Amino acid sequence: MNNKEKKGILIGTLLGDSSLFKHPQGRNFNIQFTHSVAQKDYATYKANIISQMLFNEKAKLFEMPNYGYKKGSRTIMYRSRVHNLINSVRKILYRDKKKTITYRALDCLTPQGLALWYMDDGCTMRRYYPDGGIHRQHVKLSTCSFSISENFAIAYYFKKRWNINFHVRPYQWPYLTCGVKEGLKFQSIIKEYIIPSMQYKLIDTTKCRASTLMMDDDIVHPI
Repeated sequence: MNNKEKKGILIGTLLGDSSLFKHPQGRNFNIQFTHSVAQKDYATYKANIISQMLFNEKAKLFEMPNYGYKKGSRTIMYRSRVHNLINSVRKILYRDKKKTITYRALDCLTPQGLALWYMDDGCTMRRYYPDGGIHRQHVKLSTCSFSISENFAIAYYFKKRWNINFHVRPYQWPYLTCGVKEGLKFQSIIKEYIIPSMQYKLIDTTKCRASTLMMDDDIVHPI
C-alpha cells in the first residue's frame, strides 16, 4: 500500500468518527476513536487497518466506561502512536485546528476510505409496507459537523469524482442523501470493504418492489 492509499484511509476515518490527539508537550499527532462495545468488531477492524498500515503491528484497544451516556455502558477506544503520515494528513484536512472540507482533502479519498467514512457516519433509511416489503430507501451520510457550503462541496465531489448525485438537506443538522439508483452506484464502490457486522447499512434489494428500485433519484422524499 502506497502513501496515497494510506492517506485516503486516514482521511476517510477522520471525516467520520476519528479525531487527532496531541500530547500537550508533544509535537506530533495520534489518531484516535471510540465506539460502543456493540461495535467492537468494527472498532477492531478499523484499528487494525491503521496499526498494520502505519506500524506493521496488531492494534491495541481499550475498554472503558462510556462517560456521559447510559450508566454502566462500555466503549472501545483506540489511540495510535504518532506517525509522520498522520501529521501530513492533518495539514490537508485541518484549518485552524478544525476539520475543514476542501476538494484537495476529498480527492485523496480511496474506495476503502469512503467505506470507512460511510461505516462511521452513513446509514440506509427505510419505509416499509405492512407486509414487510420496502416501500422506500435512501442512503444518508451524516455531515452535520460541516457547514452548508462544505456539504455542497462534498456533493460536488461525489458528482465530479464518482458521477453520483447526492442531495444536500440543509436543515439545522445538514446531511447528504440519495435514492436507490444513486445509492447502488455508491454501494458498488464501497461494498467490498463493508464488513459483515456493518452490512445492515447497505441498500436491501431483496425486499424492494420493482418501483422502488426504479425510483427517480431527482425527487428525494424525506422518510
